Amino acid sequence: MAEADVVMASVTNTVESEPKKAKDRSTCIAVSVFFVTVFLILPIVLFIIAALFALPLWGIECAGEGSEAATDDDGEYDFSSDSCAYWNWFLYIISNLVGLGTPLTNVTPSAENIFGEIFDLFVAVWSLSVAGIVIGIIGTLSFTTMASTGFERSMQRRISRWVLRRKASAGGLDLNELRAFLAERGYAMSEEESEKVFLACDGDSSGKIDAEEVEKVIKVLDSMGMVKRGASGKGQLEMKSQIDALQSSVEQMHELLKKLASAQAANGPLSA
Repeated sequence: MAEADVVMASVTNTVESEPKKAKDRSTCIAVSVFFVTVFLILPIVLFIIAALFALPLWGIECAGEGSEAATDDDGEYDFSSDSCAYWNWFLYIISNLVGLGTPLTNVTPSAENIFGEIFDLFVAVWSLSVAGIVIGIIGTLSFTTMASTGFERSMQRRISRWVLRRKASAGGLDLNELRAFLAERGYAMSEEESEKVFLACDGDSSGKIDAEEVEKVIKVLDSMGMVKRGASGKGQLEMKSQIDALQSSVEQMHELLKKLASAQAANGPLSA
């Protein structure tokens, strides 16, 4: 029944009718915010924090050793060992904040200066807090949430497809078996809603979802953006509107099937 396949395609298209442009725009904004935050804002903030942390350590260590220039083993001036060079202490703090195994400079707090060592310990502890804040900020970004949610949905889709195929290959799934599957997977659907999904996917009206129709179930569930039990009220409302759209398309498909049956009864079997 080519017409039935056309209606099934319209079901999927109707269920997928959420504003795609708005969704793409939202994704673009989330990605832009992620890259600007991670690659621009956070590094600048870390540089500012390192510059502030380096000030007291630079003042303590330089005052303790004076302005005598550092020298290497050959007696020549070594800038990377000069404790009175503010840049060296900035690099030292940055190394602590990002946890570099190899320091960017040769300066370290002098063992003879107790205040420098104490402040260095404070910086080490503060570095843990700063790292936690940075990780927390990245974790709350929309793009991070979208990526983790997308990965979770992908795994859910693969598992659901495998389970459905396994069940369908053993004689097909009836309505009760589909409901049991949806409940097992944690989909928040009423009996009426699950029946609509079943009717939309049972293209041959056999009362069973066979292996070939499994992909339709997965596509419908994905298109509806099915939410789990305990989801937010907004998610439930979105799902309800998609269910209503699905019901309308299913009714259209039933009307077409009735017309096809009437045509077959009047004119004999229709050719494929």
